[in-house]
Amino acid sequence: MYSLTKLWTYSHAKPVLRLLTRDLDGNGRKEVIATTQNGELLILNTNGTLLFKNAITENKAIYAIKVKDITQNGNLELIIGSMDGLLRIFTIGSNLHLHSLWAHTFGGNINGILIDDITGDSKLELMAYSLDKSVRVLNSESGELIWAQMFEKGIGDARIIEDIKFESQKIIVACGNDGTLRIFKGKDGELLWFKKFANKLRTVTAFSILDTPIFICGGDEKELYYINRENHATIAKLSFSDYIWACKSYPLRSPTALLMSTYSYAYLYPNNTKDLSYTSQLLYLNTAEGISWQLKGVNVEHFKKFESNQKKFIALCTTEGWLLLVEEQNGKIYSLNHEPSCINDIAYNNNSEMIVTSNNSGEVNAYTLKIH
Repeated sequence: MYSLTKLWTYSHAKPVLRLLTRDLDGNGRKEVIATTQNGELLILNTNGTLLFKNAITENKAIYAIKVKDITQNGNLELIIGSMDGLLRIFTIGSNLHLHSLWAHTFGGNINGILIDDITGDSKLELMAYSLDKSVRVLNSESGELIWAQMFEKGIGDARIIEDIKFESQKIIVACGNDGTLRIFKGKDGELLWFKKFANKLRTVTAFSILDTPIFICGGDEKELYYINRENHATIAKLSFSDYIWACKSYPLRSPTALLMSTYSYAYLYPNNTKDLSYTSQLLYLNTAEGISWQLKGVNVEHFKKFESNQKKFIALCTTEGWLLLVEEQNGKIYSLNHEPSCINDIAYNNNSEMIVTSNNSGEVNAYTLKIH
């Protein structure tokens, strides 16, 4: 039997939005990095002690954060994208002091940041996409624009994947609020293909079914589309009663496992009943192992997969403040913990087997995984 035991709580005055766990100072212990609705960056140690707090923006929420050695010089950089449209890159110095490396201005909230050798030059590039309708690939060392593409409306999701025809080359698959799915050549941003849907697309990923590579995408049409990557034909679709919210597939190079969640905005239209019920759900599919299961009635904000004691788990955080620990193999729920408000994000520290959550009440909560 597995359960989650709370270790500590850190309280902040504003909602905490995003979380990461990384060893920032090279001491062998991971820190908890969090961003807030009022534009602050928080860094805590694994005991919940605040090590660093700084206002990165002027009261603008931070929804995108990464930590990686993007300059490939042996030192980590902190990458932050916020609602003020500024993409900020910092080097991390001694005592967790941040030194500005470069910045790049977008015209709206930065929804996502991805890092890879996108152009095929054996160097890491940084890609960001924004509500300003653009997806941009930038030089990681200088911030210089390499290429950009524009949508008719803001961009909701994007992935960097290998080209199935040329394995050494990368392509970008991105979807937008204009209902389009677009494929770009990683090297120079050339538009390779696009498809128009009737409503906003929120999520896209690559997948494989019976050795057939496909794209999976969905959004406000409440349809999950399966699209053949070679001929771009829609080979199947699944209908749901709520918005398609998130699709993530793995492993990276040949994904055969898929997590998909739908999302309900029922909490915006409360009824007279005490307990609000959701029709949204989480779906798990593993084509390699022939496994599938569903969790119904959960409005998932984020999920995180991890492995502990040779068992694979998925940790879910929900709109109603529930933290769920689910076994990946069969969808069995091992543990339910409740927090005082919507849980916005979740992170896992594999060094200490610690799960960390952040929520709208301003709390950061840490749990340890116990075996009974």
